[in-house]
Amino acid sequence: MCLDIYCLVELNHTQTDNIWKIIKMGFQASNFTSRAFLMKIVQLFFVFIVFMIFRLADSGDSFHWGNGPLVGTERAENDMILGILTSTGYFFIVLVLMVGIVMGDTSKFSLCLFNLFGFLFYLSAGSSQIYVYRSQHRPHTGKHKADAMGAMAILTSFTFLVDTVWSAMDIMRGEQEG
Repeated sequence: MCLDIYCLVELNHTQTDNIWKIIKMGFQASNFTSRAFLMKIVQLFFVFIVFMIFRLADSGDSFHWGNGPLVGTERAENDMILGILTSTGYFFIVLVLMVGIVMGDTSKFSLCLFNLFGFLFYLSAGSSQIYVYRSQHRPHTGKHKADAMGAMAILTSFTFLVDTVWSAMDIMRGEQEG
């Protein structure tokens, strides 16, 4: 009987320690000045611009990635899906990562992977957008908007590339110390 009470007290003590670890991991003002958070602010700025071009560039309506939904080819669908996934998905992902960084999250591998795929997705979406509007099958209107959206997506990809390199350097530095 006494052994059962001891286990229960030990279990409660472990739970209390876990709660304190979660609280200690919480908000810290110094995280606002970390390199990772400052880079996410820059990325949020660029991602927001691409998102707003996508969402509002056609006189307040969405400006479609690629040829848009009216062209029934698989390429047009793939361009549109990649563009929407990238421009809307990464807007949300960057916001979530910013909250995590402010709360003290230090998941270096996840951050590196999000940055790497952000680079690849934005580079692909921007390149595809420019390619479509310079091909013979381009839509009749919106060439300048499409070029601007594609160029801005490619510029956004470079912010993710820089952050990918820094994240990889942090991972390598951590392996050398350990």
